[in-house]
Amino acid sequence: MIEHFAQSARALAAMRRLIAPGGTLMLSTPQRYSLLETACRVAFLPGVIGLVRRIYGEAIFETGHINLLTARAAERQITAAGFRILERFSSGMYLPIVAEFGGERGLGFERWLERRVRGGRMDWLLWTQYYVAAPV
Repeated sequence: MIEHFAQSARALAAMRRLIAPGGTLMLSTPQRYSLLETACRVAFLPGVIGLVRRIYGEAIFETGHINLLTARAAERQITAAGFRILERFSSGMYLPIVAEFGGERGLGFERWLERRVRGGRMDWLLWTQYYVAAPV
């Protein structure tokens, strides 16, 4: 939920104060430049939102993400707040046209692509980053 706070570093510092010794922080947050977040920004452009609403056949609302972080920024804020990162993971491949019109084949392709991207140089394309951290 830190993507909903303008000052995520302060929110993480507050979480650190709340976690008892021996406790664990489990955090997930969207990656700033992921394909899904980029598609959402494009979808809300004037002139595009009407088309998006027609495709989905329903109201489309903004996510409220006001503070999207890159993996580097998230890791820097987590450690600055007094945590040691124990595990990292990312997931969530989203290609809009494939996801909406590809059916099971499209889903299979996105899963295949996600496995190849995860952990490599293009990992930032995946939607969500996950962290498990312990107080220092």
